[in-house]
Amino acid sequence: AKHADVEIFVRGCEDARLLAWFEAIAAPATVAWEREGATGYATAKGEIIVTHRMEDGPFDGIWIPWGRSRWGSDVACAREAARALGCVVRCEPGRDVPGVRSDEDVLLELEGGQERIVPGDFGPPSPPDDDA
Repeated sequence: AKHADVEIFVRGCEDARLLAWFEAIAAPATVAWEREGATGYATAKGEIIVTHRMEDGPFDGIWIPWGRSRWGSDVACAREAARALGCVVRCEPGRDVPGVRSDEDVLLELEGGQERIVPGDFGPPSPPDDDA
């Protein structure tokens, strides 16, 4: 079964800019609920959920349960988001990025029209591992 959702991660993008983008892709868009660390937006196409500060790092997660009906992949969504929002966007590379194995823990990072593969974690740098 093909999943219907897309998920991307954005850094340094204020809520007003996100809402304006949600309006552009699925107007009308409004804040439907706010809970600890997350905001739900109601749009004409369905809900969009923003999880703030993933793993206590600088990235917010944007989960769009209906996103595949607009974009074929997380990467296609991330490319549009990066252009529209003008901020750093990350996503799972999936099959859209040649040379990346599906079991690799990496993300595609888009910034200023450039794309690169980065390690797949969002949080602050971890302390040295003393158990090694």
